[in-house]
Amino acid sequence: MAIEWWSFLIWFNKVIFYLATVSAVGGLWMLYFLDWLKVMSRMLERYIAIAAFAGGISSLLLFFLQVGYLADQGVMGMFDPLFLSLLMTTVAAKAQLFIALCFSLLFIQHKFRSQARLAGLSLQALIPSGVFLILILLAYAQLGHSAEYAWWVQAILVLHLLAVSLWMGALFPLWKLTQLAELSELKISAAFFGKVALYIVIGLVLCGAALLYILLKNWEALVHTLYGNVLMFKLAWVSVLLALAAINKLFLTPRLDQEAMRLKLRWAIVLEMYLGLSILMLTAYLSTIVGLT
Repeated sequence: MAIEWWSFLIWFNKVIFYLATVSAVGGLWMLYFLDWLKVMSRMLERYIAIAAFAGGISSLLLFFLQVGYLADQGVMGMFDPLFLSLLMTTVAAKAQLFIALCFSLLFIQHKFRSQARLAGLSLQALIPSGVFLILILLAYAQLGHSAEYAWWVQAILVLHLLAVSLWMGALFPLWKLTQLAELSELKISAAFFGKVALYIVIGLVLCGAALLYILLKNWEALVHTLYGNVLMFKLAWVSVLLALAAINKLFLTPRLDQEAMRLKLRWAIVLEMYLGLSILMLTAYLSTIVGLT
């Protein structure tokens, strides 16, 4: 199998991996936030379970795809004992397998609960899931070039990942909310989400700017390197997403007492989801195909 195919498979798998992570984190937050709505609680349990299943499979598969990339001996190269043993000595590989374990435990917990779910979930009941997801985010800091930096840089990365996940992972549940909730329930929920999301976005931007300054070091790299060019394109997409979120908060949400605004909000959230997916795809491209030099 050509190296290009291995790179494509690793990139595609990373997109699923990132999507599963943001969905699980955002889903858990929305599960607690919207648990008073019976119509949403069971759906959110399934949402988290599906995300955890996808995260566990993609995390495990990413490990074997990296083995196959190194061995370059076709599909069976994914199980080459020499490269398996070599990769297992790295911190990144151990973190990858640890993430797969945490996702598996998260899946078991929410798959079991989604089969018989009642509203009124306590904060204490979410603690195990929260611990699993925090461990996953902490392990993320060991997967890329950030592992070479000081602990405080890794802490900024984890906070950035948390903010991204809380925001993007909540979009699908919000979209479902526009379909299932009464108009009054939708307006209350959307207004509260907008207030909390403001602080999430502020944290996201501050952490992202700090990481950009630390990792790039030379601002000319934004113009003169492929990594910088792709990163600028990603930042442009993030700017569009922020603008759309502002429109939702300032224009659509205050007018949700009108039924017509429900449909407009629904389509705006769909657009946000597509933009968010494209940003995750660019992130996977940066970490797989381009690389930081």
